[in-house]
Amino acid sequence: MLMPLLIRRVLKFMAAYNSNSDGPLPNIIHTAFGSGDPRAFICVILDKEETAIAGHMVATVETYLGEATGFIHQWEIDKGLQDEDLTAIRATIDAMMVTWCNGLGLKSMTAMALDEPRARVFKRHGFEKFAVLVKRGM
Repeated sequence: MLMPLLIRRVLKFMAAYNSNSDGPLPNIIHTAFGSGDPRAFICVILDKEETAIAGHMVATVETYLGEATGFIHQWEIDKGLQDEDLTAIRATIDAMMVTWCNGLGLKSMTAMALDEPRARVFKRHGFEKFAVLVKRGM
């Protein structure tokens, strides 16, 4: 059972990562995996030592207008990777995120720590409203 082990590692990593920030990420991830809620999704890229190096978490939230909106938290760890490797990792993460969000029929997204060039990936896939929030220190 690789998945429960991977989930535990991700939760441990994200708890440590998030201890330096003020976000609720560990709780959201725990809820996503613990409840089996299909409205939340996480993707993690591991290096050869199975250390998390990049990933994202997406959760849908109901806005006050009653419209389902996606919230993305995207992160990378500086492991000294080549630019080509980082580009491939980012493309993989973005493709998985777009596929998952389209499957839910989401048309608006709020992204944390997602830069403007990568926001264009989502705009090309039909996300009309897209806000980019860059978290300090990332």
